[in-house]
Amino acid sequence: MKALCIVMIATIFSAPVMANLESYDVEMMDMEQPINVSGQQRQPRLTAAQKMKIMRQRREKQNELYAKKKIEQWRLQQEIEMTKRIKKIFDAQMKALDNI
Repeated sequence: MKALCIVMIATIFSAPVMANLESYDVEMMDMEQPINVSGQQRQPRLTAAQKMKIMRQRREKQNELYAKKKIEQWRLQQEIEMTKRIKKIFDAQMKALDNI
């Protein structure tokens, strides 16, 4: 009974796959291009020096971005402080004008 159920389930799930295989057109395949059988699909492994160079470049880029971010934060903080000082000065002048 279990074997019959397994066969039925396998048949039900394999029907769409078989339909797709039958509809596959062999003529659409490009037979002009040779198949690569040389076994060199992978890129060659990097040497330790190449890995260090890539890591150094990545780290330099990270450091540059970090420095730009910190400079921008510092500039924004200075701008906020300057705005507060200018506002305080203008408020003091407005109070002086109101007292006149």
